[in-house]
Amino acid sequence: MKFALRALLLGLLVAAAQPASAADRWLKAATQHFVVYGAIDEPKLREAASDLERYHRLLAGVMHMDSQATVARLDIYLVSDHSDLEKVLPGLDRDVVGFYKAGPGGRFAVATWDARDRDQARHVLQHEYAHHFMQQYFTYPYPTWFTEGFAEYFATATAQGETIQLGAAAPMRVASLENRPWITLDTLLAPRSGQAAGEMVYAQGWLLTHYLLRDPVRAEQLQTYFSALRGGQAEPEAFAAAFKTDKPTLQRQLTSYARSGMTYTIIPIKPLAPADMTVTALSPAAKDLLLPSLRLMQGRHGETDDQAAAILATITKSAAKYPGDPLAIRTQAHAEQVFGDPAVAVATLKGADIVKDDPYSQYLLGVSYLSVARRDPGQKAGATAEAKKAFARAVKLDPSFYPGLYRYARTLPPESETVIDVLVQARLLAPQVEQIRIDAVLALLRKGEYDTAGALIEPLARSPHMNLNVAAAQVLAESATAHEAPPNDQVLVKEAHGRMEKATSDNDK
Repeated sequence: MKFALRALLLGLLVAAAQPASAADRWLKAATQHFVVYGAIDEPKLREAASDLERYHRLLAGVMHMDSQATVARLDIYLVSDHSDLEKVLPGLDRDVVGFYKAGPGGRFAVATWDARDRDQARHVLQHEYAHHFMQQYFTYPYPTWFTEGFAEYFATATAQGETIQLGAAAPMRVASLENRPWITLDTLLAPRSGQAAGEMVYAQGWLLTHYLLRDPVRAEQLQTYFSALRGGQAEPEAFAAAFKTDKPTLQRQLTSYARSGMTYTIIPIKPLAPADMTVTALSPAAKDLLLPSLRLMQGRHGETDDQAAAILATITKSAAKYPGDPLAIRTQAHAEQVFGDPAVAVATLKGADIVKDDPYSQYLLGVSYLSVARRDPGQKAGATAEAKKAFARAVKLDPSFYPGLYRYARTLPPESETVIDVLVQARLLAPQVEQIRIDAVLALLRKGEYDTAGALIEPLARSPHMNLNVAAAQVLAESATAHEAPPNDQVLVKEAHGRMEKATSDNDK
Protein backbone atom coordinates (compact mmCIF):
# COMPACT_ATOMS: atom_id res chain seq x y z
CA MET A 1 0.00 0.00 0.00
CA LYS A 2 2.87 2.38 0.90
CA PHE A 3 4.55 1.52 -2.38
CA ALA A 4 1.36 2.27 -4.29
CA LEU A 5 0.98 5.60 -2.49
CA ARG A 6 4.61 6.55 -3.19
CA ALA A 7 4.09 5.62 -6.87
CA LEU A 8 0.95 7.73 -7.04
CA LEU A 9 2.70 10.74 -5.48
CA LEU A 10 5.65 10.32 -7.83
CA GLY A 11 3.28 10.22 -10.80
CA LEU A 12 1.59 13.41 -9.67
CA LEU A 13 4.93 15.17 -9.25
CA VAL A 14 6.08 14.11 -12.71
CA ALA A 15 2.81 15.26 -14.22
CA ALA A 16 3.11 18.61 -12.48
CA ALA A 17 6.62 19.04 -13.83
CA GLN A 18 5.55 18.63 -17.43
CA PRO A 19 5.44 21.83 -19.51
CA ALA A 20 2.02 23.16 -20.48
CA SER A 21 0.61 21.60 -23.59
CA ALA A 22 0.30 23.67 -26.75
CA ALA A 23 -3.46 23.89 -26.24
CA ASP A 24 -2.90 25.55 -22.84
CA ARG A 25 -0.30 28.09 -23.98
CA TRP A 26 -1.01 30.84 -26.49
CA LEU A 27 1.89 32.17 -28.54
CA LYS A 28 2.11 35.26 -30.72
CA ALA A 29 4.23 35.49 -33.88
CA ALA A 30 4.69 39.01 -35.27
CA THR A 31 5.86 39.58 -38.85
CA GLN A 32 5.81 42.73 -40.96
CA HIS A 33 2.16 42.43 -42.02
CA PHE A 34 0.64 39.95 -39.55
CA VAL A 35 0.33 39.12 -35.89
CA VAL A 36 -0.49 35.42 -35.72
CA TYR A 37 -1.85 33.96 -32.47
CA GLY A 38 -2.10 30.25 -31.84
CA ALA A 39 -2.41 27.67 -29.10
CA ILE A 40 -0.16 25.43 -31.19
CA ASP A 41 3.46 24.32 -31.11
CA GLU A 42 5.95 27.08 -31.84
CA PRO A 43 7.37 25.46 -35.03
CA LYS A 44 3.85 25.20 -36.49
CA LEU A 45 3.08 28.79 -35.54
CA ARG A 46 6.31 29.99 -37.13
CA GLU A 47 5.52 28.07 -40.31
CA ALA A 48 2.00 29.50 -40.49
CA ALA A 49 3.20 33.07 -39.91
CA SER A 50 5.99 32.66 -42.45
CA ASP A 51 3.59 31.29 -45.07
CA LEU A 52 1.18 34.19 -44.53
CA GLU A 53 3.96 36.74 -44.93
CA ARG A 54 5.16 34.97 -48.07
CA TYR A 55 1.59 35.07 -49.35
CA HIS A 56 1.52 38.84 -48.86
CA ARG A 57 4.77 39.11 -50.81
CA LEU A 58 3.25 36.99 -53.57
CA LEU A 59 0.27 39.33 -53.85
CA ALA A 60 2.49 42.39 -53.76
CA GLY A 61 4.84 40.98 -56.39
CA VAL A 62 2.19 39.89 -58.86
CA MET A 63 0.31 43.17 -58.48
CA HIS A 64 3.54 45.23 -58.66
CA MET A 65 3.08 46.71 -55.20
CA ASP A 66 5.68 47.70 -52.62
CA SER A 67 5.71 44.72 -50.29
CA GLN A 68 7.53 46.81 -47.68
CA ALA A 69 4.77 49.45 -47.46
CA THR A 70 3.90 50.16 -43.84
CA VAL A 71 0.30 49.41 -42.84
CA ALA A 72 -1.31 48.18 -39.65
CA ARG A 73 -0.79 44.45 -39.26
CA LEU A 74 -3.70 42.03 -39.49
CA ASP A 75 -4.40 39.79 -36.49
CA ILE A 76 -4.83 36.09 -37.30
CA TYR A 77 -6.03 33.55 -34.72
CA LEU A 78 -5.36 29.84 -35.32
CA VAL A 79 -7.62 27.72 -33.15
CA SER A 80 -8.07 24.04 -32.44
CA ASP A 81 -11.56 23.26 -33.69
CA HIS A 82 -15.04 24.53 -34.44
CA SER A 83 -15.90 25.00 -30.77
CA ASP A 84 -13.20 27.68 -30.61
CA LEU A 85 -14.73 29.45 -33.60
CA GLU A 86 -18.04 29.53 -31.74
CA LYS A 87 -16.40 31.29 -28.81
CA VAL A 88 -16.02 34.20 -31.21
CA LEU A 89 -19.20 33.75 -33.31
CA PRO A 90 -21.79 31.67 -31.42
CA GLY A 91 -24.14 29.64 -33.60
CA LEU A 92 -21.72 29.41 -36.52
CA ASP A 93 -22.56 26.80 -39.17
CA ARG A 94 -20.76 23.51 -38.58
CA ASP A 95 -19.10 23.52 -42.00
CA VAL A 96 -17.35 26.87 -41.44
CA VAL A 97 -13.60 26.52 -40.86
CA GLY A 98 -12.66 30.20 -40.77
CA PHE A 99 -13.84 33.75 -41.19
CA TYR A 100 -12.70 37.37 -41.40
CA LYS A 101 -14.20 40.31 -39.52
CA ALA A 102 -13.60 44.02 -39.98
CA GLY A 103 -15.53 46.35 -37.72
CA PRO A 104 -15.15 49.68 -35.95
CA GLY A 105 -13.41 47.92 -33.05
CA GLY A 106 -10.84 45.95 -35.03
CA ARG A 107 -9.99 43.60 -37.89
CA PHE A 108 -9.09 39.94 -37.51
CA ALA A 109 -9.39 36.49 -39.04
CA VAL A 110 -9.91 33.19 -37.22
CA ALA A 111 -9.39 29.69 -38.63
CA THR A 112 -9.20 26.14 -37.37
CA TRP A 113 -5.72 24.70 -37.70
CA ASP A 114 -6.03 20.99 -37.08
CA ALA A 115 -4.79 18.49 -39.65
CA ARG A 116 -8.27 17.65 -40.95
CA ASP A 117 -9.33 21.21 -41.82
CA ARG A 118 -6.01 22.94 -42.40
CA ASP A 119 -6.02 23.01 -46.21
CA GLN A 120 -9.57 24.31 -46.35
CA ALA A 121 -8.88 26.82 -43.57
CA ARG A 122 -5.77 28.03 -45.38
CA HIS A 123 -7.87 28.56 -48.52
CA VAL A 124 -10.39 30.62 -46.52
CA LEU A 125 -7.64 32.72 -44.91
CA GLN A 126 -5.95 33.37 -48.24
CA HIS A 127 -9.25 34.21 -49.97
CA GLU A 128 -10.17 36.69 -47.24
CA TYR A 129 -6.70 38.20 -47.10
CA ALA A 130 -6.77 38.74 -50.86
CA HIS A 131 -9.93 40.82 -50.34
CA HIS A 132 -8.26 42.61 -47.42
CA PHE A 133 -5.19 43.32 -49.58
CA MET A 134 -7.21 44.60 -52.55
CA GLN A 135 -9.26 46.93 -50.38
CA GLN A 136 -6.13 48.19 -48.63
CA TYR A 137 -4.12 49.04 -51.72
CA PHE A 138 -6.60 49.63 -54.58
CA THR A 139 -9.21 52.37 -54.53
CA TYR A 140 -10.88 51.60 -57.87
CA PRO A 141 -14.28 49.87 -57.45
CA TYR A 142 -13.51 46.70 -59.41
CA PRO A 143 -16.54 44.72 -60.59
CA THR A 144 -17.67 41.77 -58.52
CA TRP A 145 -16.45 39.11 -60.96
CA PHE A 146 -12.89 40.39 -60.58
CA THR A 147 -12.88 40.99 -56.82
CA GLU A 148 -14.14 37.45 -56.22
CA GLY A 149 -12.12 35.96 -59.07
CA PHE A 150 -8.96 37.64 -57.76
CA ALA A 151 -9.55 36.28 -54.25
CA GLU A 152 -10.18 32.73 -55.51
CA TYR A 153 -7.24 32.81 -57.93
CA PHE A 154 -4.78 33.67 -55.17
CA ALA A 155 -6.49 31.56 -52.49
CA THR A 156 -5.18 28.35 -54.10
CA ALA A 157 -1.53 29.42 -53.69
CA THR A 158 0.51 26.76 -51.90
CA ALA A 159 3.90 27.12 -50.22
CA GLN A 160 6.33 24.37 -51.21
CA GLY A 161 9.81 24.61 -49.72
CA GLU A 162 11.36 27.86 -50.96
CA THR A 163 8.67 28.42 -53.60
CA ILE A 164 4.95 29.13 -53.91
CA GLN A 165 2.73 27.48 -56.51
CA LEU A 166 0.20 29.87 -58.04
CA GLY A 167 -2.64 29.00 -60.40
CA ALA A 168 -3.87 25.63 -59.14
CA ALA A 169 -7.49 24.70 -59.73
CA ALA A 170 -10.11 25.71 -57.16
CA PRO A 171 -12.07 22.45 -56.69
CA MET A 172 -15.32 24.07 -55.54
CA ARG A 173 -15.31 26.46 -58.51
CA VAL A 174 -14.48 23.67 -60.93
CA ALA A 175 -17.45 21.71 -59.59
CA SER A 176 -19.73 24.69 -60.19
CA LEU A 177 -18.45 25.08 -63.75
CA GLU A 178 -19.06 21.40 -64.43
CA ASN A 179 -22.48 21.08 -62.80
CA ARG A 180 -24.27 24.44 -63.02
CA PRO A 181 -25.55 26.47 -65.98
CA TRP A 182 -23.13 29.20 -66.99
CA ILE A 183 -24.22 32.83 -67.06
CA THR A 184 -23.43 34.94 -70.12
CA LEU A 185 -20.43 37.25 -70.16
CA ASP A 186 -22.81 40.19 -70.45
CA THR A 187 -24.30 39.15 -67.11
CA LEU A 188 -20.92 38.37 -65.54
CA LEU A 189 -19.31 41.65 -66.60
CA ALA A 190 -22.26 43.85 -65.62
CA PRO A 191 -21.19 46.37 -62.94
CA ARG A 192 -23.67 44.98 -60.37
CA SER A 193 -23.66 41.34 -61.39
CA GLY A 194 -22.86 39.86 -57.99
CA GLN A 195 -26.19 39.77 -56.23
CA ALA A 196 -28.09 38.49 -59.29
CA ALA A 197 -25.54 35.99 -60.61
CA GLY A 198 -25.08 34.06 -57.35
CA GLU A 199 -22.58 31.21 -57.22
CA MET A 200 -21.52 31.50 -60.85
CA VAL A 201 -20.05 34.96 -60.41
CA TYR A 202 -17.48 33.26 -58.14
CA ALA A 203 -16.85 30.29 -60.43
CA GLN A 204 -16.77 32.13 -63.75
CA GLY A 205 -15.07 35.12 -62.15
CA TRP A 206 -12.30 32.80 -60.96
CA LEU A 207 -12.01 31.20 -64.41
CA LEU A 208 -11.91 34.52 -66.26
CA THR A 209 -9.38 35.98 -63.81
CA HIS A 210 -7.23 32.85 -64.14
CA TYR A 211 -7.41 33.06 -67.94
CA LEU A 212 -6.49 36.74 -68.08
CA LEU A 213 -3.76 36.86 -65.43
CA ARG A 214 -1.95 33.75 -66.65
CA ASP A 215 -0.88 35.40 -69.93
CA PRO A 216 1.05 38.73 -70.08
CA VAL A 217 -0.76 39.93 -73.20
CA ARG A 218 -4.18 39.17 -71.75
CA ALA A 219 -3.18 40.74 -68.42
CA GLU A 220 -2.27 43.92 -70.29
CA GLN A 221 -5.63 43.81 -72.05
CA LEU A 222 -7.33 43.52 -68.66
CA GLN A 223 -5.54 46.65 -67.44
CA THR A 224 -6.64 48.48 -70.60
CA TYR A 225 -10.22 47.33 -70.01
CA PHE A 226 -10.29 48.58 -66.43
CA SER A 227 -8.63 51.86 -67.44
CA ALA A 228 -11.38 52.42 -70.01
CA LEU A 229 -14.09 51.68 -67.45
CA ARG A 230 -12.37 53.99 -64.98
CA GLY A 231 -12.41 56.70 -67.63
CA GLY A 232 -16.16 56.42 -68.05
CA GLN A 233 -16.37 54.27 -71.19
CA ALA A 234 -19.40 51.98 -71.43
CA GLU A 235 -18.67 48.31 -70.72
CA PRO A 236 -19.44 46.93 -74.23
CA GLU A 237 -17.16 49.47 -75.90
CA ALA A 238 -14.42 49.02 -73.28
CA PHE A 239 -14.55 45.25 -73.78
CA ALA A 240 -14.30 45.41 -77.58
CA ALA A 241 -11.46 47.93 -77.53
CA ALA A 242 -9.40 46.09 -74.90
CA PHE A 243 -9.83 42.42 -75.83
CA LYS A 244 -10.15 42.74 -79.63
CA THR A 245 -12.84 40.07 -79.75
CA ASP A 246 -16.52 39.56 -79.02
CA LYS A 247 -18.03 37.94 -75.94
CA PRO A 248 -19.30 34.71 -77.56
CA THR A 249 -15.77 34.07 -78.84
CA LEU A 250 -14.25 34.71 -75.42
CA GLN A 251 -16.88 32.44 -73.85
CA ARG A 252 -15.80 29.60 -76.15
CA GLN A 253 -12.15 30.28 -75.34
CA LEU A 254 -12.93 30.11 -71.63
CA THR A 255 -14.75 26.80 -72.05
CA SER A 256 -11.75 25.34 -73.87
CA TYR A 257 -9.34 26.79 -71.30
CA ALA A 258 -11.31 25.24 -68.44
CA ARG A 259 -11.18 21.82 -70.07
CA SER A 260 -7.56 21.61 -71.09
CA GLY A 261 -5.61 24.86 -70.98
CA MET A 262 -5.11 25.79 -67.34
CA THR A 263 -1.54 26.24 -66.11
CA TYR A 264 0.24 27.14 -62.89
CA THR A 265 3.49 28.85 -61.96
CA ILE A 266 6.21 28.11 -59.42
CA ILE A 267 7.46 31.37 -57.89
CA PRO A 268 10.57 31.55 -55.68
CA ILE A 269 9.65 33.14 -52.33
CA LYS A 270 11.75 31.89 -49.44
CA PRO A 271 10.47 31.31 -45.90
CA LEU A 272 11.13 34.11 -43.44
CA ALA A 273 14.47 34.29 -41.72
CA PRO A 274 14.24 33.91 -37.92
CA ALA A 275 15.17 37.58 -37.54
CA ASP A 276 12.07 38.61 -39.53
CA MET A 277 9.69 37.17 -36.94
CA THR A 278 9.28 37.68 -33.21
CA VAL A 279 7.57 34.97 -31.16
CA THR A 280 6.41 35.65 -27.62
CA ALA A 281 4.23 33.80 -25.13
CA LEU A 282 0.98 35.37 -24.00
CA SER A 283 -0.05 35.39 -20.37
CA PRO A 284 -1.92 32.36 -18.99
CA ALA A 285 -5.11 34.45 -19.10
CA ALA A 286 -5.19 34.03 -22.89
CA LYS A 287 -6.38 30.44 -22.47
CA ASP A 288 -9.69 31.62 -20.99
CA LEU A 289 -10.09 35.16 -22.28
CA LEU A 290 -8.45 35.73 -25.66
CA LEU A 291 -11.24 34.31 -27.83
CA PRO A 292 -14.06 35.77 -25.70
CA SER A 293 -12.38 39.16 -26.12
CA LEU A 294 -12.91 38.84 -29.89
CA ARG A 295 -16.60 38.20 -29.33
CA LEU A 296 -16.82 41.35 -27.21
CA MET A 297 -15.18 43.34 -29.99
CA GLN A 298 -18.31 42.84 -32.08
CA GLY A 299 -20.69 44.23 -29.44
CA ARG A 300 -24.08 42.94 -28.46
CA HIS A 301 -26.12 41.05 -31.08
CA GLY A 302 -29.60 40.24 -29.84
CA GLU A 303 -28.69 38.51 -26.60
CA THR A 304 -31.46 38.49 -24.01
CA ASP A 305 -30.82 40.05 -20.62
CA ASP A 306 -30.42 36.57 -19.11
CA GLN A 307 -27.93 35.59 -21.80
CA ALA A 308 -26.01 38.83 -21.31
CA ALA A 309 -25.86 38.24 -17.56
CA ALA A 310 -24.58 34.69 -18.11
CA ILE A 311 -21.85 35.86 -20.49
CA LEU A 312 -20.77 38.58 -18.07
CA ALA A 313 -20.70 36.12 -15.17
CA THR A 314 -18.56 33.64 -17.11
CA ILE A 315 -16.02 36.28 -18.13
CA THR A 316 -15.97 37.76 -14.62
CA LYS A 317 -15.23 34.33 -13.15
CA SER A 318 -12.46 33.69 -15.67
CA ALA A 319 -10.89 37.12 -15.18
CA ALA A 320 -10.85 36.65 -11.40
CA LYS A 321 -8.39 33.78 -11.86
CA TYR A 322 -5.77 36.22 -13.17
CA PRO A 323 -5.61 39.24 -10.83
CA GLY A 324 -3.52 42.08 -12.21
CA ASP A 325 -3.26 40.56 -15.68
CA PRO A 326 -3.75 43.25 -18.38
CA LEU A 327 -5.78 40.96 -20.67
CA ALA A 328 -8.01 39.95 -17.75
CA ILE A 329 -8.55 43.57 -16.70
CA ARG A 330 -9.30 44.72 -20.22
CA THR A 331 -11.63 41.82 -21.05
CA GLN A 332 -13.51 42.14 -17.76
CA ALA A 333 -14.03 45.86 -18.42
CA HIS A 334 -15.09 45.18 -21.99
CA ALA A 335 -17.66 42.62 -20.81
CA GLU A 336 -19.11 45.20 -18.42
CA GLN A 337 -19.30 47.76 -21.23
CA VAL A 338 -21.09 45.37 -23.60
CA PHE A 339 -23.22 43.24 -21.27
CA GLY A 340 -23.19 44.93 -17.87
CA ASP A 341 -22.60 48.35 -16.34
CA PRO A 342 -20.35 50.71 -18.36
CA ALA A 343 -19.70 52.77 -15.22
CA VAL A 344 -18.00 49.69 -13.75
CA ALA A 345 -15.93 49.41 -16.94
CA VAL A 346 -14.83 53.05 -16.56
CA ALA A 347 -13.85 52.51 -12.93
CA THR A 348 -11.97 49.31 -13.77
CA LEU A 349 -9.91 50.86 -16.56
CA LYS A 350 -9.23 54.14 -14.76
CA GLY A 351 -8.08 52.27 -11.68
CA ALA A 352 -5.58 50.00 -13.47
CA ASP A 353 -2.26 51.72 -14.18
CA ILE A 354 -1.04 48.58 -15.93
CA VAL A 355 -3.28 49.29 -18.96
CA LYS A 356 -2.81 53.06 -19.20
CA ASP A 357 -0.29 52.69 -22.05
CA ASP A 358 -2.38 50.17 -24.00
CA PRO A 359 -4.18 51.78 -26.99
CA TYR A 360 -7.04 49.30 -26.93
CA SER A 361 -7.65 49.82 -23.21
CA GLN A 362 -7.80 53.58 -23.73
CA TYR A 363 -10.18 53.02 -26.63
CA LEU A 364 -12.38 50.83 -24.40
CA LEU A 365 -12.33 53.54 -21.75
CA GLY A 366 -13.65 55.99 -24.33
CA VAL A 367 -16.33 53.58 -25.54
CA SER A 368 -17.38 52.95 -21.94
CA TYR A 369 -17.70 56.68 -21.31
CA LEU A 370 -19.95 56.96 -24.37
CA SER A 371 -22.10 54.11 -23.04
CA VAL A 372 -22.41 55.99 -19.75
CA ALA A 373 -23.46 59.11 -21.68
CA ARG A 374 -26.19 57.18 -23.49
CA ARG A 375 -27.56 55.68 -20.27
CA ASP A 376 -27.53 58.88 -18.24
CA PRO A 377 -28.35 62.12 -20.11
CA GLY A 378 -27.23 64.07 -17.07
CA GLN A 379 -23.66 62.85 -17.59
CA LYS A 380 -23.67 63.18 -21.38
CA ALA A 381 -21.53 66.31 -21.72
CA GLY A 382 -18.91 65.30 -19.19
CA ALA A 383 -18.72 61.65 -20.25
CA THR A 384 -18.46 62.57 -23.94
CA ALA A 385 -15.60 64.96 -23.17
CA GLU A 386 -13.78 62.22 -21.25
CA ALA A 387 -14.40 59.78 -24.11
CA LYS A 388 -12.85 62.21 -26.57
CA LYS A 389 -9.73 62.48 -24.37
CA ALA A 390 -9.45 58.69 -24.11
CA PHE A 391 -9.70 58.23 -27.88
CA ALA A 392 -7.06 60.92 -28.39
CA ARG A 393 -4.73 59.07 -25.98
CA ALA A 394 -5.29 55.81 -27.87
CA VAL A 395 -4.32 57.44 -31.17
CA LYS A 396 -1.31 59.14 -29.60
CA LEU A 397 -0.11 55.77 -28.31
CA ASP A 398 -0.57 54.20 -31.76
CA PRO A 399 -1.26 56.53 -34.73
CA SER A 400 -2.25 53.51 -36.88
CA PHE A 401 -4.95 52.44 -34.38
CA TYR A 402 -8.00 53.19 -36.49
CA PRO A 403 -10.69 52.32 -33.87
CA GLY A 404 -9.49 55.21 -31.72
CA LEU A 405 -9.37 57.61 -34.66
CA TYR A 406 -12.84 56.63 -35.86
CA ARG A 407 -14.39 56.97 -32.42
CA TYR A 408 -12.63 60.31 -31.96
CA ALA A 409 -14.32 61.52 -35.15
CA ARG A 410 -17.68 60.40 -33.78
CA THR A 411 -17.22 62.74 -30.79
CA LEU A 412 -16.86 65.75 -33.10
CA PRO A 413 -19.90 67.79 -34.17
CA PRO A 414 -21.15 66.56 -37.59
CA GLU A 415 -20.72 70.06 -39.00
CA SER A 416 -17.12 70.30 -37.76
CA GLU A 417 -14.57 71.28 -40.41
CA THR A 418 -12.21 68.54 -39.22
CA VAL A 419 -14.66 65.63 -39.07
CA ILE A 420 -14.22 64.77 -42.77
CA ASP A 421 -10.43 64.78 -42.47
CA VAL A 422 -10.49 62.48 -39.44
CA LEU A 423 -13.03 60.08 -40.96
CA VAL A 424 -11.18 59.92 -44.27
CA GLN A 425 -7.93 59.19 -42.42
CA ALA A 426 -9.65 56.40 -40.48
CA ARG A 427 -11.01 55.04 -43.76
CA LEU A 428 -7.52 55.09 -45.29
CA LEU A 429 -6.21 53.09 -42.34
CA ALA A 430 -9.07 50.58 -42.50
CA PRO A 431 -10.78 50.64 -45.91
CA GLN A 432 -12.25 47.20 -45.14
CA VAL A 433 -14.55 48.57 -42.40
CA GLU A 434 -17.96 49.27 -43.91
CA GLN A 435 -19.26 51.53 -41.14
CA ILE A 436 -16.27 53.87 -41.36
CA ARG A 437 -16.73 54.16 -45.12
CA ILE A 438 -20.43 54.94 -44.69
CA ASP A 439 -19.78 57.62 -42.06
CA ALA A 440 -17.09 59.22 -44.22
CA VAL A 441 -19.47 59.27 -47.18
CA LEU A 442 -22.25 60.79 -45.08
CA ALA A 443 -19.89 63.59 -44.02
CA LEU A 444 -18.82 64.20 -47.63
CA LEU A 445 -22.41 64.30 -48.87
CA ARG A 446 -23.39 66.78 -46.15
CA LYS A 447 -20.55 69.01 -47.34
CA GLY A 448 -21.69 68.72 -50.97
CA GLU A 449 -18.64 66.72 -52.11
CA TYR A 450 -20.80 64.39 -54.20
CA ASP A 451 -18.26 63.02 -56.67
CA THR A 452 -15.76 62.13 -53.95
CA ALA A 453 -18.54 60.52 -51.94
CA GLY A 454 -19.73 58.53 -54.95
CA ALA A 455 -16.27 57.15 -55.69
CA LEU A 456 -15.82 56.19 -52.05
CA ILE A 457 -19.16 54.40 -51.63
CA GLU A 458 -19.28 52.58 -54.99
CA PRO A 459 -17.20 49.50 -54.00
CA LEU A 460 -19.47 48.79 -51.03
CA ALA A 461 -22.64 49.47 -53.00
CA ARG A 462 -21.53 46.84 -55.54
CA SER A 463 -20.80 44.13 -52.99
CA PRO A 464 -22.50 40.77 -53.69
CA HIS A 465 -22.70 40.13 -49.93
CA MET A 466 -25.97 41.90 -49.17
CA ASN A 467 -26.30 43.21 -45.62
CA LEU A 468 -27.62 46.37 -44.01
CA ASN A 469 -24.42 48.30 -44.71
CA VAL A 470 -24.46 47.31 -48.39
CA ALA A 471 -28.10 48.34 -48.66
CA ALA A 472 -27.30 51.69 -47.01
CA ALA A 473 -24.38 52.13 -49.39
CA GLN A 474 -26.72 51.67 -52.35
CA VAL A 475 -28.97 54.44 -51.00
CA LEU A 476 -25.97 56.75 -50.50
CA ALA A 477 -24.60 55.95 -53.96
CA GLU A 478 -27.88 57.13 -55.44
CA SER A 479 -27.68 60.35 -53.39
CA ALA A 480 -24.16 60.95 -54.67
CA THR A 481 -25.17 60.34 -58.30
CA ALA A 482 -28.13 62.70 -57.96
CA HIS A 483 -25.98 65.31 -56.15
CA GLU A 484 -28.42 65.28 -53.26
CA ALA A 485 -27.94 65.52 -49.52
CA PRO A 486 -28.16 62.14 -47.78
CA PRO A 487 -31.33 61.10 -45.96
CA ASN A 488 -31.28 61.48 -42.20
CA ASP A 489 -30.20 58.48 -40.15
CA GLN A 490 -33.71 57.17 -39.49
CA VAL A 491 -34.74 57.39 -43.14
CA LEU A 492 -31.45 55.82 -44.26
CA VAL A 493 -31.93 52.84 -41.95
CA LYS A 494 -35.56 52.45 -43.04
CA GLU A 495 -34.64 52.51 -46.75
CA ALA A 496 -31.78 50.07 -46.16
CA HIS A 497 -34.10 47.63 -44.38
CA GLY A 498 -36.52 47.90 -47.30
CA ARG A 499 -33.79 46.97 -49.76
CA MET A 500 -32.74 44.07 -47.55
CA GLU A 501 -36.30 42.73 -47.50
CA LYS A 502 -36.59 43.07 -51.27
CA ALA A 503 -33.27 41.28 -51.82
CA THR A 504 -34.38 38.45 -49.53
CA SER A 505 -37.70 38.19 -51.36
CA ASP A 506 -35.98 38.14 -54.75
CA ASN A 507 -33.60 35.38 -53.61
CA ASP A 508 -36.54 33.27 -52.43
CA LYS A 509 -38.22 33.34 -55.84
